[in-house]
Amino acid sequence: MGEEIEHYQEVIMKTTVINGRPRSNGSTAFIINKILEGMNISNADINYFCLGQTDIKYCLGCKDCYKTGKCVQHDDVEKNYEKHS
Repeated sequence: MGEEIEHYQEVIMKTTVINGRPRSNGSTAFIINKILEGMNISNADINYFCLGQTDIKYCLGCKDCYKTGKCVQHDDVEKNYEKHS
């Protein structure tokens, strides 16, 4: 029998991590950073953001997003959506 060579395609995991706590350096952020350190070892594609450091406006209820697919308010939700999609 001949020697079989298996070819593996490297799969890169895409991950979005959202820290919903207001403090970006608290205990939750510490735990998240430990997890991210482990994920970096496996070459994961990680997108991290802390909601406490973002400018997110309340929904106006205008429903323009239903028609156009975009919000009329230009805040950090729009920036993060474009970055992660």
